[in-house]
Amino acid sequence: MNDTTIMTSLDTLYDTRLPVFKGMGQRVLEAVLKDDYPYSQLENYKGVDNEDFRKRYAARDTAVLADSTLSCAFNVLNLALSKHYKDNLGSPKPSVPRIMINVYPYDPTDERVEGAIDVLAASIIYEDVILEPFSSSLEGLTNDVLREHKVRYLILYEALDWIEAMALGNILSVKPFHDLKVMAPKIVSHGAPELDHLLKKTNHENPFNSLSLLLSAEFELEFLEAEIFKSSIFEQYRKGSDEVGERVTEIIKEIEE
Repeated sequence: MNDTTIMTSLDTLYDTRLPVFKGMGQRVLEAVLKDDYPYSQLENYKGVDNEDFRKRYAARDTAVLADSTLSCAFNVLNLALSKHYKDNLGSPKPSVPRIMINVYPYDPTDERVEGAIDVLAASIIYEDVILEPFSSSLEGLTNDVLREHKVRYLILYEALDWIEAMALGNILSVKPFHDLKVMAPKIVSHGAPELDHLLKKTNHENPFNSLSLLLSAEFELEFLEAEIFKSSIFEQYRKGSDEVGERVTEIIKEIEE
């Protein structure tokens, strides 16, 4: 019997960034999409007040959550569940996988949060799964907390911020996570000074591979393409399928519906 606990967040399973850009006006939304939002590895877009975006995003509420769509990271969640069931084939008493969903910074009692959880529950491809909402800042997700809950997978949009929080708190290298896999997007949300310092310790040409190598003694760190953590509505608008302007127009129509 192999226990599997997957820890993730609403801001990972839903694209809560896109509604914030939408709230900044159609000109901003168009600028972000024309700057290849689904595939961008940077959260600094041309023609956008990125500092204003960060302030708005930090102040996001359940209205933003309610206006969000599922991200493709949900598929990663289902793949992790599939691996659990494959590993438990033939077990006389297979364990029930648990998904811990961090609802921070949203109010856990808000009906829109409950609605978002209900949508996730209905979308999981397996029935025998425990969904456990909880609320914690990134700083609260220490190695002791993850060990206590026997977390096997940590799937976070904000994984780089979590790593920085752990490093700044001098938590890394104290008790390595030998059985933890962290899955993160190839997205740099801001200039993280501590991460910059870590990256300078290696000479690898790819900074994401560099960081994975540097932290390999702590836990397994896998970086996934940025588009996986963006809204699933982009799946039908593959890069290069149409002219940029035409593609943006069609996406905006879908966002506004």
